[in-house]
Amino acid sequence: MSPWGTGAALLIFLAALQNVSEELYEASRIDGASNWQIYWHIFLPNAKAILTTVAILGFISQWKDFTRSSNL
Repeated sequence: MSPWGTGAALLIFLAALQNVSEELYEASRIDGASNWQIYWHIFLPNAKAILTTVAILGFISQWKDFTRSSNL
């Protein structure tokens, strides 16, 4: 069951990457930001809601697997 959840999480992250405006990336490159700075100051703040959603969905999925195996 775990690989299916990983695939779904990757699709959600891809959507988050595409959701960030290309103008922000371009402006930061013009200002001389490194790839790490772009990731830290542009992508993460814009994708915080997506990251939280994926973490919650992952927790719920793992909890369901835990309760399923403990009922055997």
